[in-house]
Amino acid sequence: MRAFILASLTALTLAAAPQAQAHPSSAEAMAARGPLELRLPTWFTGPTLKRNGVKLEFNRWGSNYEIIFAGSPEALEHASVYRTKRIAGTTLNAIAMVSLITQAIIVLAAPEVLPSDPTVVNTAWLLSSVGVASIGNIVSSSASSDLNAAVDAYNRRFMPAPGTVKVGWSTRF
Repeated sequence: MRAFILASLTALTLAAAPQAQAHPSSAEAMAARGPLELRLPTWFTGPTLKRNGVKLEFNRWGSNYEIIFAGSPEALEHASVYRTKRIAGTTLNAIAMVSLITQAIIVLAAPEVLPSDPTVVNTAWLLSSVGVASIGNIVSSSASSDLNAAVDAYNRRFMPAPGTVKVGWSTRF
């Protein structure tokens, strides 16, 4: 009975263990991977990337882009720019938020540190915070075009040969 339980546990462990996969840079692995499908982000979610109907682990800051776009140097470059822009834009937004909160705390808790006419200082502080947040939003928004370019560059490898174009073929699916 003990041998049966041990054999059963071993079989379950082997069945649950991840299967060995080919290195992503091998030609066979790249051909088996297939094209990417991009779903643009909604208000609360980041972009969704799918391959062969399976959602890939990719958050709004571009995690795992090295694995997802492996085998296409042009796609890797665009994905790297996407990640940099998203992180920079989010950082600028966070800086603006901290600046606005600091301004509110100073105005409410310690108004004596402000000059006799705080209107100019408050207005300048508010406008600079809004300006930093606007720049952050522009940088973050411009990252979407880089993600589209990365998906297009990656999917070009899966396009049919010239002269055999299918009706309705798109690199974006």
